[in-house]
Amino acid sequence: MSSAKYQRLEESSETTFYQQSGELRQTETGSSRSSDQNNALNYSFKHKADSNRLYTLQAGIRYGNQYNKSASERLDELMQTKTNGVLSTISDRSNNWGGNASFSAQFKSRRKGVQLLRFRANTDYTPSWNKTSSLTQLTYYLSGQQQTQEVAIADNQERWKNGVSVSSKHRLGDKMLLDVGLSGQLRKQWMDKRQSDPADGGAIVDSVSGISAWNYQMVNPELQLRRQSKKWNATLTLGWEYGDWLVYGPQVRNSQIVSQFVPQFFLGYDFSKSSRLQLNGMRSVVLPNLDQVTPIAQTSNQLLVIYGNPALKPELQHRAGINWNYYDNFSFISLFTGLNLTYTQQKIALQRTIGADASQVLSYANVPEDLALQGSVDWSSPIRKLGITVSLSAQESFTKGYSYINNTLQRTEGLNHSYEGRIENRRKTLFDASIGIRYERNETFVRSNTDYNTRYERIAYFGSIDYTLKDKWNFGAELTSNQYSGTNLRDAVIVPLLQVEVSRYFGKTKRHLITLSVYDVLGKNLGVQQNAQLNFIRTTQSNVLERYAMLKYTYRINKTGSENRGISIKTN
Repeated sequence: MSSAKYQRLEESSETTFYQQSGELRQTETGSSRSSDQNNALNYSFKHKADSNRLYTLQAGIRYGNQYNKSASERLDELMQTKTNGVLSTISDRSNNWGGNASFSAQFKSRRKGVQLLRFRANTDYTPSWNKTSSLTQLTYYLSGQQQTQEVAIADNQERWKNGVSVSSKHRLGDKMLLDVGLSGQLRKQWMDKRQSDPADGGAIVDSVSGISAWNYQMVNPELQLRRQSKKWNATLTLGWEYGDWLVYGPQVRNSQIVSQFVPQFFLGYDFSKSSRLQLNGMRSVVLPNLDQVTPIAQTSNQLLVIYGNPALKPELQHRAGINWNYYDNFSFISLFTGLNLTYTQQKIALQRTIGADASQVLSYANVPEDLALQGSVDWSSPIRKLGITVSLSAQESFTKGYSYINNTLQRTEGLNHSYEGRIENRRKTLFDASIGIRYERNETFVRSNTDYNTRYERIAYFGSIDYTLKDKWNFGAELTSNQYSGTNLRDAVIVPLLQVEVSRYFGKTKRHLITLSVYDVLGKNLGVQQNAQLNFIRTTQSNVLERYAMLKYTYRINKTGSENRGISIKTN
């Protein structure tokens, strides 16, 4: 399997950071070119020695390379005073490859009460090489000075994950099963970073260079009880994660013992063939990644420096959910509801320090907690007299998080609302048509200063139609109009998108298909992203992919069956 992606992008963004002494506003415009190529080869083999023994072997290799070149111009304003200008060009090229393998064996046991014995071992190794060069021109408006910085960074990393597990399945009565298991993992991450100054003959800058590593070895004993009947399906897993986590880098060595109870549960109940209730929950340990704990500065200019924190503690994550689903095969009425909760202790968050000259130093710190609550409802029903199907959906979510800015802990809460209504025809023999509307609203509340509360809205009107003529011609069109408004948008932004498509089958068995598609017929495509998180809000506008046409030829090898099978050739 292989894939390739090439992209050109132009975008502008406006970001506002909040602090007690005032706000920092950054306005940036830039352009970039990027490519991403990935190749993978996988192999799988199963061998059933006899009715009691089954062996499975899986292996794969992968290779990828990425390239990105960007140019940007940024203006910093601290409390509405112009402070800094940043003009930079960055070139980044990376290569990575990897391999993975796993082996499993299971045996049916003849011992009384023991049904099955399982063994599994796996390994995954991924090295990567990254080279970055940047040229940055800094303008300090407060002092009237200018400075040019040229930086070259070589970043080599390795990731290695090994695991092994053994388990046995025991029957406790007619409806109860017990799984007894023991698993272990050894995970390693290693980084060698070298930052040099091309203007000084490529001399290594020791303060931002060095080797750091991340090791974690753990064992997890586990008991799992399962019970199943005609209406009930229940699973309770009792596990304990015990591990030794080690981080070391230049003049840093930190070791922590992880010892946590990690239970899981699942409960399903069928009220009828059309109605089902499900409950689930789990507790898990989430370790910081290598970048978050590396005590080596990451920077291409002195106005933005990022440090890892080797003293970080792992996150303790609690998840719970409840779902009720209803679907009637005769009336085709459906109702799907869900409520999900994620509560995280010792959440890893950004710690941002903004200087008087608008320079920023970023690091990571554990904050007391983080909370996310989400609920959703989806309903659909046909109206036979009108020959249509009506669908309604709603999503509501609440978040609460903390972050540090200038050593002050700041609490932020968010509300997200999303509603959609759609109408479509039921009989799709000759044509398939649908219309609808979608409304989204994002609100953020900064408890330390209500002046920084933000609001974003998006209203989308959409419709589509596909018409089939004499089983050979197909005509289709899709129109969407997005309207964006909010705190950082001075005026509402309206983006209409129109796509049309014409298809023609050839041959007695319709093996040949030619399709002409035209995207963004109106030439108005514009990407708008509105993001409000913790202590900042950001609005980004990008040109994304402009109007283009695609001609596709498809040849179906099989005379009957799915029309998706065959050979496809696309031309832009």
